[in-house]
Amino acid sequence: MITYLFIIIIIIFLRFLYFKYTFESYTYNIQIKKLLNPIFKLSYFDPYIYRAFNPCVFEYSNVIYNTFRLATGSFFNLYKIYEYFTSCSKYYPSKICIQSINETSEIILPDIKYISEYCNITLNKIYKFTGYEDCRSIIVKEYLYLICSVFAESAEYCQMGIIQIKVSDLNKKAIYPVNFKLLQPSFINKCSQKNWMPFVYNSELYLVYSVNPHKILKCNLQNFTVRLEYETSNLQINKNIRGGSNISEYNSYKFGKVYLGITHIRRHMYYTNIFYIFEIKPPFKIIGISNEFIIYNSRIHILKNTNHLKYFWNLQFTSGLHIDNSDINIYYGVNNSYSMKFTIQNYDLDKLLNSV
Repeated sequence: MITYLFIIIIIIFLRFLYFKYTFESYTYNIQIKKLLNPIFKLSYFDPYIYRAFNPCVFEYSNVIYNTFRLATGSFFNLYKIYEYFTSCSKYYPSKICIQSINETSEIILPDIKYISEYCNITLNKIYKFTGYEDCRSIIVKEYLYLICSVFAESAEYCQMGIIQIKVSDLNKKAIYPVNFKLLQPSFINKCSQKNWMPFVYNSELYLVYSVNPHKILKCNLQNFTVRLEYETSNLQINKNIRGGSNISEYNSYKFGKVYLGITHIRRHMYYTNIFYIFEIKPPFKIIGISNEFIIYNSRIHILKNTNHLKYFWNLQFTSGLHIDNSDINIYYGVNNSYSMKFTIQNYDLDKLLNSV
C-alpha cells in the first residue's frame, strides 16, 4: 500500500514539473463547449460509424452552420486492429456533413464519385481519389464554397478542391453542388496540398496558400482557376507554420481592422495553435502573431518548451473561426474523433498578439 502511494506521489510531482516547465498559463478562462456531433451508422449490423471532427463554420440568414469531416471508426478495438492489417477502412472514404446548429439538422454531401459525375468532372484514375476532408466553408455572394482536401489513397496525391453550393439549397433535405473543381495553381511543383485558408476581399475569393512566405492566391469563380496574386515574407515568423481555419475580418483594439486566422505547427505527433493577423488590404502583409499555445483545462497555455509536447495526449486541430461581436469562436477537432469550440474575448485575444 505504501509503495502504491509513493508511486502516485511521484506521478503527481512529475506532472507538476511537466506543466510548470512546458506551459505558461494565462489567468483568464475561456469558454469551452463540445459540439453536437452527428454519428451516422451505415447499418444496424455494421460495426463502423462516422466520427465528426475538424469543424468549420459559416453563417447564413442568422443561422450558424458547422461543416464536419466524417471518417469511419468502429465500436470495438478488434475492428480497429482488423482495419490496420487489412486497410478495409478505405472502402468507407471521408465525407462532408453540413449541420445547422439552430435546427440541429444534418445533410451529408454525396460521395466524390457522384459529385464528379454530377458536375461532369473526370478524376484522374491514377490518383484514386476516394473522398474529401477538412473543408473550410465561406460564402461569396449567393454561393457557399467548400475548400477541401481531395483525398487520394496515396497521401502524396492529395489535391485541393472547391465545391460550389447555392446558399438557397441549405433549406433543402439534400444538397447537389452546382460545381466541383480541382484547384491547381501553375507554380505548384508537388501534387500534395492541404489546409488552404479562404477569405473574401472586395466580394472575391482569396486563399492563403502558405503563412511564411505569405502567399495569397486569387480564385476566379467563373472558371475556378487560381493564381498567385501576392507574396510577402517576414524573418520574425516561423517558416513551418501550416494552414488552419477560414479567415475573418476582425476589429482589433490594438491593430485596428485586420484579417484574423488561426494556424498550427506540427510538434512531434501533435499540433500547437497560433493566432495571426494580416493587413486588410493588399499585399496582405502579416502584422501580428501569437506564441504557440494549446487548449487545456479551460485555459490557453502558452508553450515554453515544445520538446515536452510529445507527452501531451490531446491532438488539437483548429479548423474554424467565427466572430460574433466581442466573442471570437474557434472550432477544432480533438484526436480525430470529435469536435470542440472555445470562445475568447477580443480584448483577451489582443493580449496574445505580438507585432511583427
